Amino acid sequence: MRRLLAVVAGVGLLVGLGFALGAALENLHNGLLALSFTFVGAFVLYRQPGQREAKLFVAAGAAHALMFFGRQVGHHPDLPAAQWLGWLGIWPLPLVLALVGAAVMGFPDGHLPGRGWQIAFRVMVGTAVLLSTVSALWPVEYQRAGIVTSPPFDLAGGQEAAAIFDIARPACYTAFQLLWVACVIVRYRRGSVDETYQLKWFVSAVAGSVAVLLLGLAVTGTPRAGVLAATLIPIAAGIAIVETAYAVLLRDLRAAAKRIVAAQDDARQRIERDLHDGAQHRLVTLGIELGRLVERAEQAGDPGLLAAAVSARGQLLDATAELRELARGIHPAALTQDGLAAALELLAYGSSVPVRVAVDLDTRCSPETEATAYFVASEGLTNAARHSRASQVQVTVKRSRSTLRLEVTDNGQGGANLGRGLQGLADRVNSVGGRLGTDTPPGGGTRLWAELPCG
Repeated sequence: MRRLLAVVAGVGLLVGLGFALGAALENLHNGLLALSFTFVGAFVLYRQPGQREAKLFVAAGAAHALMFFGRQVGHHPDLPAAQWLGWLGIWPLPLVLALVGAAVMGFPDGHLPGRGWQIAFRVMVGTAVLLSTVSALWPVEYQRAGIVTSPPFDLAGGQEAAAIFDIARPACYTAFQLLWVACVIVRYRRGSVDETYQLKWFVSAVAGSVAVLLLGLAVTGTPRAGVLAATLIPIAAGIAIVETAYAVLLRDLRAAAKRIVAAQDDARQRIERDLHDGAQHRLVTLGIELGRLVERAEQAGDPGLLAAAVSARGQLLDATAELRELARGIHPAALTQDGLAAALELLAYGSSVPVRVAVDLDTRCSPETEATAYFVASEGLTNAARHSRASQVQVTVKRSRSTLRLEVTDNGQGGANLGRGLQGLADRVNSVGGRLGTDTPPGGGTRLWAELPCG
């Protein structure tokens, strides 16, 4: 981390000193690229230490910072070592572009996608070495970068080298960026869900920089506009990394919540089965025994015993009914055995408010979705009976492709909202990737709705 902070501080110092020497438009892109690549790479390394792609970003940023500072000094021949610093700001450009290419083509993990791309990258590096060698020996880029210091070497053949370089430079730089775009597109088409999600912003930035490059070459004859637009690439990469980090976190949290809900449903089903097969079965058996006791009391002609037996049997039947309702509220057996439509009909039958149920399902959804829809309907009917003063409730369920939509609409006084009372239900709906909402239809009343993935 100390080494990273030192690199970031060094880049900031070089760029700051460079800008302090003046604002030269022809060098502006180097300063901006230095800052964007370095800070994005440093941010990723802070979040994910050792990440290969981030190291490439920081290296590209540091190289641009060095070039920017050298070019800015090259505008002031009276400064110390201006001749060599100006030269240092010129000739590494093709190699720096190859380094940027490694970062672009390796995004998001820092590795090239296959052997063919490794060969293409080596060809690009070899071409960059040749271009850099020509630029290091002859001042073929000095005028374009606005360097006024004299070159450190005075070799013959400068005009011939400049003529060859002027032809090779735009062709090679354009080929470099086209290679980047092709590699990114291939990665986008072949990548995993997480990788394509990260490349969404990245592809747009790379393609946009190439479009600007081609337009700039057509209009001005220089790649400066395209290189300047390349500052968007690391920024887009930073956006992609941040978005993906949050997306992965959200997905993991939702998966964890879904597992918790599934575990709760399994526990509910076990409790319902235990109540049905255990306590409820014993109460039913006891009720039968009390029925026999009532018959014997009648035969014995004992009014007191008969009254006590009848009262005990009535209380037992009430307790059995209450236990059955409790088990149904925990997890209705009809939902597991017969599906959502049957469970909703049973729920409507036990409501104190008249309920009409309309279910349009051709196939069953996942158990988590059906259980969530059931409890949304149960909560809606409970609220309609307790708070809305409704005289009629409509429960509608319809499936559209992969989405299940459930609505509970009453004709009451309205005013329901997703407050504290429905927060737990909203959390459950969110855990399965759904949405929950309320609104007041025309004419009053309340509509509680949920959209759930069918699974």
